[in-house]
Amino acid sequence: MFKQAAREWLDEMERDGRLASLDEDARRRLVDQYAGRLEEIYQEEVLKQMEFRGKKRDYEHLVAYDSQYTTKFLNQVIPGYPRFREEIFARAKKLIVGG
Repeated sequence: MFKQAAREWLDEMERDGRLASLDEDARRRLVDQYAGRLEEIYQEEVLKQMEFRGKKRDYEHLVAYDSQYTTKFLNQVIPGYPRFREEIFARAKKLIVGG
């Protein structure tokens, strides 16, 4: 999810002329860097929501031991989770790539 978003950001930047074409190695490193930062921002925001809703311990346990159900859990706990995720990704994109 995070690497896919980072790849899409780079594709968009290349199409818009904001980024010169990169060789595969440089592109991979940049995708990894952007995806890592995106994941940090996402996890911070999700943890804030889990704390607010009294579900932080449940979420941490789920991520550590049974991550295949994470999305289902988030959909149940955070009202409008898909929109919440989109908003986080949009804010992160502005912070990471400025666009």
